[in-house]
Amino acid sequence: AWQAALEMGWKPCPRRCTYGGGYKSAEECDHVTCKCGFEFCWDCGVERQVPLVHDNRWHKPACRYHTPISEVAELPRFMPNCPECKKSGDPTTGRSCCFPADDGFPDSYVRSRSLRG
Repeated sequence: AWQAALEMGWKPCPRRCTYGGGYKSAEECDHVTCKCGFEFCWDCGVERQVPLVHDNRWHKPACRYHTPISEVAELPRFMPNCPECKKSGDPTTGRSCCFPADDGFPDSYVRSRSLRG
């Protein structure tokens, strides 16, 4: 059932919320907001605010919006409005949050939901 839903355009919320996710038409923007309020990239699932305050290197590598790290001369730096920098960055040294890794979104999120019940 999950795979059929994915094929019809459904994707899970990256926060794995109780709303479960939603649909988006091909004409709609790839920035979406789940009913839980989480804003994310429809293509890779990253929180919208992260690439907005940094740049497209913070989309996952498999995302069509990702910019390869080698194509940007500017070094990553701590951004006070980035939710990930607030969790794992260091404002005293300027160390930013890490670039997100590919995690198989949305398929890996569907499999983990299925395993949980």
